[in-house]
Amino acid sequence: MDEKAVEAAGIKPLLADLAALRAIGTKRDFARFMGATNGRFGISLFGPGPYADTANPELNVMWLGQAGIGMPEREYYFADQFKPQREAYRAYIQRTLAKLGEKNAKAAADKIMAFETAIAEKSWKVADRRDIGKINNPMSTAELMAYAPGLEWAAFWQGMDLAPQARMIVQEKTAIRDIAAIYEKTPLEVLKLWQAFHMADQASPYLDKSMVESRFAYR
Repeated sequence: MDEKAVEAAGIKPLLADLAALRAIGTKRDFARFMGATNGRFGISLFGPGPYADTANPELNVMWLGQAGIGMPEREYYFADQFKPQREAYRAYIQRTLAKLGEKNAKAAADKIMAFETAIAEKSWKVADRRDIGKINNPMSTAELMAYAPGLEWAAFWQGMDLAPQARMIVQEKTAIRDIAAIYEKTPLEVLKLWQAFHMADQASPYLDKSMVESRFAYR
């Protein structure tokens, strides 16, 4: 609530988080970082959470779903009706990266949009995500790691501080496999740009007025 102090600080409160991200040197370390974003600033390709087990509703198990995009649903990346939203989102990414000191924010924003569009292409549609018969895919940790080998899952679980699970529900099964494959072929530097933008986006309401207003103008 101390607006003068917030304005004076600018984006300094975010710099330690960005430094930790920029110091990442391997995909394995990035997977660990993604796992650790659960409950913190940052984004993950996969959204975990506890919910009732489909086989025994008296018990909770981990449900794992598709994630990784900044717009509400996959259709925002493709449908003609959402072209204004896509353009506004891309402009917001560029503004945000420029505020973080990215030298070529335009090219970086294009890379992030291309990455999220590839994720959206493999993501399930809303109707399929509401179909319990389709999203009820029980697996163990080991089975998921074998089914979707594109991600260093052991590091991801380590970042979440989650022990191996005998049973979890993998919701959008093919999407999670295919998104893991996209992750495998995406350069680390693109992943870091994507993560930096989302960290700043989520932190913006707590930073200076220029960050708050930029986010508000998009949203």
